[in-house]
Formats: sequence, C-alpha cells, structure tokens
Amino acid sequence: MNKLAAVLILTIFSFFVSPCHAGVSPLRLSIMGGMFSGKGFFYGTLPYNISTVYGIDFGIIGAKIDTAYGLQTSLVCVSNVTAGAQIAPVLSISENVVGAQLSGIISHSKRGLTGLQAAGMAAVAVDGDMNGIQLAGWGCVNNMSFNGLQSALAIVYAEEMRGIQAAGVYAKINKEMNGLQLSFLAAYAEHINGIQLAGFAGGGSVNGLSVISIRLNSYQQRESNGLVLSAVSLGKSISGNDFYAVSGVQISGINLFTGKVRGVQIGVINITEKVKGVQIGVINYARELKGVQIGLINIAENALMPMLPVADFKF
Repeated sequence: MNKLAAVLILTIFSFFVSPCHAGVSPLRLSIMGGMFSGKGFFYGTLPYNISTVYGIDFGIIGAKIDTAYGLQTSLVCVSNVTAGAQIAPVLSISENVVGAQLSGIISHSKRGLTGLQAAGMAAVAVDGDMNGIQLAGWGCVNNMSFNGLQSALAIVYAEEMRGIQAAGVYAKINKEMNGLQLSFLAAYAEHINGIQLAGFAGGGSVNGLSVISIRLNSYQQRESNGLVLSAVSLGKSISGNDFYAVSGVQISGINLFTGKVRGVQIGVINITEKVKGVQIGVINYARELKGVQIGLINIAENALMPMLPVADFKF
C-alpha cells in the first residue's frame, strides 16, 4: 500500500514539474516518458512529450525531447537536439549532439556530433560528421567524415578521417585517412597520409610510414611515398594503372610485389614487376629493371645478362 501511494505521489508530482503541452521546462521528473513502438516512439501519459528542456531532464524511462539544453538522463534518453550532456545506463539517441553523449550499452547520434560520444558496447554516428572523441568497448562507427579520436577494443570504422583511429581487432577507413591508424590485429585504408601501424593491413597507398607484419596491396590505386616496413608484402597494381606502387623505401622479409617500385626495395626475397632504383636481397627478380640489383641471385629480364650473382644492372 505504501509503495502504491509513493508511485501515485511521484506521478502527480511529475505532471506539475513537467508540462503536458508546454514547450519549456527547467526541471522534469518522470517515471515513464516514452516507450519504443513501431517506427518511432509511443508517448505515455506519465507525462506527455515535451519540446524543450533548459536544465535537467530526469526519468526512469525518459520521454523524447525535441531540444535539451543541459542534462538529460534516464535508462533510455531520446532527443532531436542535445546541447550539453545525454547520459543513459542503457541507450542514448539523438539527432544532433553538441557536448557529451554517454551510454552503458549504445550511444547513437543520427546526424552529427561535436564533443564526446562514449558507450560500453557501441558508439554510432550515422549520417553526420563527427568532431571530437568517439569511444566504445566493442565498436565505433562513423559513416561520414571524422575529426578527432576514434577508439574501441574491437572494431572502428569511418568513411574518412583526420586524427587518430585505434582498435584492438580491426580499424577501417573507407576513403582517406590523415593522421595515425593503429590496430593490434588488422587495418585497412584506401589512402593514408601519416602513419599506419598494424599486425595485418590491406588497402591502398601510404604517404608517410607504414609498419605492418603482413601487408596486402591488392586494391592499390595510388602511389605510396615514404617508408613501408613489413615482414611480408604482397600486392599488385590494378591493371591499366601506370604508376609506381611504392616510391621511397620498401623493407620486407619477403616482397612478392607485382607492382612497380621506385626507390629502394630491401628483402630476403624480392620479386617485382618493375624496379627503378635499387633492389637488395638474397634473391632479386625484376621483369623490368632500371637501376641496380645486389644479392646472391639477381634476375632482370631486360638486362644484358638476365641472371648474375652479386650484382646486375640495367640503365
């Protein structure tokens, strides 16, 4: 009986501090403001939906707010615009966030976020740009451009990025990365200006430094400039592209590279379509050489002597 009376008192109080039809409230307390239903949300009568809150919105299950200026917190937080902080133990959803969006399980910003987005499981910014920090225990996703820091224990993804991307399992940039990409297991980027560090990497070109255990360049469409370090380097240029896949220094234990190298290629075994520069290894092979090979066995199909020990050359 006492529990029922307490619930009734809280319910009546929620009607007073949370206007049913008005647009503004400095403080809103509720037991149940809205529940998921069909495509969107069903707004219950404890209390009705509210358009704008300046201050604090607190509830067990919060109603959807059009605009929240300040703090919105409940088991589930939903708003069109959040300017301040949205904190939920379960789920936080907002169209646009300026400030902080925090959730124990999932944080979801539909159109953009400036500030901090963090979640115990997944942090997602779907159709808008992200400026700031995105952190998650399992995965981070951004389908547009990202400026700042993106980090997760498992998977991170961004369409394009300027800043730092770090993951425990897999880091992916679908287009261009400017900055640092770090993954303990695997990484992919179509093009990187900066540094790429990973156990295994696939993708395209690197302008800067790439340190990888195994590098796969099957889809490279632009030139790499700088220093590429790996235990094994496998790759080829896409047919019809007349460019040097590596322009700089490539150092690997094994280079099985059907693309074109301009600069210095160093490895135990070097097998490359075209070399313009120096190739150093135990076994060196180039279908077309314009430079020098130094190694135990040197094969250059276009040289005067196609196979020589110690050194071979063609200018």
